Order: sequence, then structure tokens, then C-alpha cells
Amino acid sequence: MTNQDLLIQTVSKAKCTVACLGDMFIKQEKAGEDISCCVKKMTLLNRWIEILETYNCQMYETDTEGKFQCLTESEAMLLVSKVNVLIAA
Repeated sequence: MTNQDLLIQTVSKAKCTVACLGDMFIKQEKAGEDISCCVKKMTLLNRWIEILETYNCQMYETDTEGKFQCLTESEAMLLVSKVNVLIAA
């Protein structure tokens, strides 16, 4: 599996996780539970998804000459690992 494939797969899984978390949070909030810590997890995951999608677009899908790279490839793969750990938590 290439790094781009791993990145795309991780982003897809993360988006599914965010959707499931959102559904769960709505149910918990309606039940009167405190969801503030859970919202922080979802917010962090959303931000990481955004960063990885930007990296994917800049690195693999468009001409990057003269553009600022937000991450190096090793930093992006480290973030992919962190996203996978957060999803599993």
C-alpha cells in the first residue's frame, strides 16, 4: 500500500468515525449527559482530517511548484498514525 493509499484510507475511516461520534453525541446530549470531552475529540479529529486532506491535495493531486507544503511526507505519515490511534481510542 502506498503512502497516498494509506492516507486516503485513514481519512475515510476518520470521516466515518466523526459521523458515528456525532450521532452518538446527539443521543447522549438528549439524555442529559455531559459530552464536552467527547466534542474535543471530534474537533481534533476533524482538524486532523482537514490537514491530511490539504496535504493529499498539495502533494498528490495538484502541481505543487511554488506552493507552500504544510507537512513533509514523514510528518504526514506520523499524523496518519495519530489519527488511527485516536480512531481506535
